[in-house]
Amino acid sequence: MRDGPLKPGRAILAAMITSRFHAPLAFCVLAAVFVSQDASPEREGWSQEELERISQEIRVELEGYRGRKGSGPVAVELTDGPGFMAYAQRRLEATETPADIQAWQDTCVMLGLIPADMDLMEVTLKLMEGQVGGFYDPGQDTFYLMENYTGGVAKIIIAHELTHALDDQWFDIDGTLESLGGNSDAELAYQAVVEGSGVSAMNRWTMEHIAELNLADIAAAQAGSQEAMANAPPVIWKPLMAVYLRGESFLRRTSSVMNMTMATAEAADVARVFAAVPRSSEQILHPEKYWDAEQLDEPLTVRVDVGELPAGWRVVTEDTLGELSLALVVEPFAKRRGLQLNNPMAIMGVRYTGPATEGWGGDRLVLLAKDGARVLFLASEWDRPQDAAEFYEALSGLREDLEKRLAKAAGDGPSGLQLRRGREGAHVRLVTWTGVGEEQVAELLAAFEVSVEAGGESETPTGHRSPGGAEKQ
Repeated sequence: MRDGPLKPGRAILAAMITSRFHAPLAFCVLAAVFVSQDASPEREGWSQEELERISQEIRVELEGYRGRKGSGPVAVELTDGPGFMAYAQRRLEATETPADIQAWQDTCVMLGLIPADMDLMEVTLKLMEGQVGGFYDPGQDTFYLMENYTGGVAKIIIAHELTHALDDQWFDIDGTLESLGGNSDAELAYQAVVEGSGVSAMNRWTMEHIAELNLADIAAAQAGSQEAMANAPPVIWKPLMAVYLRGESFLRRTSSVMNMTMATAEAADVARVFAAVPRSSEQILHPEKYWDAEQLDEPLTVRVDVGELPAGWRVVTEDTLGELSLALVVEPFAKRRGLQLNNPMAIMGVRYTGPATEGWGGDRLVLLAKDGARVLFLASEWDRPQDAAEFYEALSGLREDLEKRLAKAAGDGPSGLQLRRGREGAHVRLVTWTGVGEEQVAELLAAFEVSVEAGGESETPTGHRSPGGAEKQ
């Protein structure tokens, strides 16, 4: 739905691209409940005059929900599939370099999130083709509706997209996203606020106009996206689902996505969250860690300072993954499947975290490269030693599968994995490599120094900065 200056190497790809364009996904649960209705006959597309009139009517209602007027006009135009894909490609080329895209591809391979022969960008673009109902271009202050959507479905899309446009006027969405660069987890949390706001307003508008809508049209609208979602890896679809569904529930101050009454967030809560944004996916997944002052849990800032590297080696990217993304990393390979959009219970039952990652405190990832060789280093900090032990055990259980994927990525070259948990403190270090030997990896790790900041003070679990990516004991 949104379109902004995020880098694939710094953000989950699904949140970077797919979640910023409104899709039938945003109301797929509602649609699936009413598939027994007959779809209404195809209608002729709206004229530009009709589109502008309907958009203005819906805008007045949305402004009423928030108790304030937008600060300026929002243009609205019709477009088609090729028009959208051309726009998406232009935006991608303007904001990302081939090196950026390759960095995130390599990161996902090195974490075992995708097989080495999967083209993550290609899969994402294919998914986008079936997911787009409309999109808002903040650079042009223009909202585009796909021309094949009319009637109630189009009005629902307009309600969602105009909410983004108004939020952008009130809260400067792009400016906030720019300030979060280099931290995928914080960007994902903010995307959840943005999309949650859109879903919340959309739900209210839908319920107030339910008698005017043919809900079978909604089911038909989301049917075209089912195959792409069923074949997408979790690294794409889970963050996408989370920013919509968990973002909306976060604004209602609950972790439950079950919202059969279509209750909506209070306008004051939406304004508060945009003014003081959540700093992690942990706070989105566990709303009490944001809303409850006694349970407030701000993330630790983990830094990995990289000293002088051996000749030819360079830092490709650095990032913070967060609880949701680390839950993807430790998800058993046998359970890594696509999503069945025609199964509402499966949608409502998606788990975005678990015992192995619920005690997340902070993390930092560094990816190094030399020619075709790659070394990934992940420093993670946990609330308690028990939490670190659970994450360590979950990774250990995946070791054989991850080593097989790394070996395939390396081809005829060397590959490996190193996993360490400090005997004291609550920290886990993961190192993976392809195309380089273990002795060279040890030399590279010697250039790393990890530090942790909490409450404005620099510290580590053992009370000092430490080299080599592992705390001194």
